[in-house]
Amino acid sequence: MNLIAAGRFSVELGPQFALADAAEAHRAVEAGVDGKVVRVP
Repeated sequence: MNLIAAGRFSVELGPQFALADAAEAHRAVEAGVDGKVVRVP
């Protein structure tokens, strides 16, 4: 069964950071931010 199609799969997104802000993103991960940290161009 496809979990996504069944609506039983989700990803909790946390903050988004520009690639240039990689150090700030790393600090957020080390601080235990909830969800997944996303770096975008």
